[in-house]
Amino acid sequence: MTQNDIKAVLAYSTISQLGYMFLGLGVLAAGAAVFHVVTHAFFKALLFLSAGSVMHAMGGELDIRKMSGIRRVMPITNVTMLLGCIALAGVPFIGAGYFSKDEIIGAALNSAGTVGFPLGIVGLIVALMTAFYTFRLYFKVFWGPLELPATAGHHEPSPFALETTQAHGEEQAQGGVDTVHAKQGYEESTHGKEASGAVHAASGHHEAGAHGTSDGSPWLWVPLVVLSIGAVGAGYLGYSGTGDWLHRFLAPVFGMTPAFAGPGVERVGESLMMALGFLMPLAGIALAWYFFLQNRRASAAVGARLRPVVNFLYNRWYIDALYRVLITKTLWILAHILSLIDRYLVDGIVFLVGFVPQLAGYTLKPTERGLLQRYAVGMIAGMAAVIVGVLYLLR
Repeated sequence: MTQNDIKAVLAYSTISQLGYMFLGLGVLAAGAAVFHVVTHAFFKALLFLSAGSVMHAMGGELDIRKMSGIRRVMPITNVTMLLGCIALAGVPFIGAGYFSKDEIIGAALNSAGTVGFPLGIVGLIVALMTAFYTFRLYFKVFWGPLELPATAGHHEPSPFALETTQAHGEEQAQGGVDTVHAKQGYEESTHGKEASGAVHAASGHHEAGAHGTSDGSPWLWVPLVVLSIGAVGAGYLGYSGTGDWLHRFLAPVFGMTPAFAGPGVERVGESLMMALGFLMPLAGIALAWYFFLQNRRASAAVGARLRPVVNFLYNRWYIDALYRVLITKTLWILAHILSLIDRYLVDGIVFLVGFVPQLAGYTLKPTERGLLQRYAVGMIAGMAAVIVGVLYLLR
């Protein structure tokens, strides 16, 4: 809910949806978990590729604070992103995520286990959060006044493009023609910074940037249209009103029904579950609409009042920092200590073992001069010493 990188928002969303899948497995609703895998495959692929289309049009920019109102220049991507957000948020009967997500939450709320019901409540809360952060991204990027980053309309040169002129090729070799122009455009338009750190281009840059900003070629947006069909229609593969094909297909493996609380016992009925399925996503979308479209200053004001919470969430619960301190840094210190032990203690012992016979050899070396007279004297002296020692012992 606080990340500003468009792909980071979707990446953390994937972790959340994996949580739903494992919740389904945990309450023995494996069919619902696989159902969510199928629907999630369509709408998350659509969202990531739509984000890639935005990234391409914005010249590689990913910060959602630096762009706004781009539906005016990217109408096709606007529709495909909207459909992906609807599916992820679980808007009833429109997005594929509604069918599979509600099935998992319903199975958790009505499961026979003791932890199923509280986990189902968590699933409902997360459904509200999902709709909120999904449409936070959508409203900030695609609605509001048209604001483009300085890099908008400038793309990295394609590795498959063949240049026909030497001058053009020389510029490309120095970093790419579009890259050079993007740097120039960035230098000319860095004057539009707000206090929040977001860069807003001047009105003149709007026209220049928008001129080269679009949905791109059909190679970019046709796959988005195809995935949009799945993001809307995949949910009906497992919907009872349309034949429940997917569950019947999975029935030989998982069975048709999850483990409910017991025969004739339902904590949450179908009508209440449907009402919650309507309420949670629509409430999340309404909150996002107010804070990030209708009254964007309110979101900044709330964020300022809740700065410690925002910082905690923006820094990803400080899990990465704790990992670096408790694991990465600890292992580095341990490895450094072991390296010192290996270098000075182990290698020192090895050196000492090899040095003792070497020292003895250098010490006795003067006695081996190759002079026979000295060898003879040494032999006679040794024999005399042996005789004297024997006579001493026999005494």
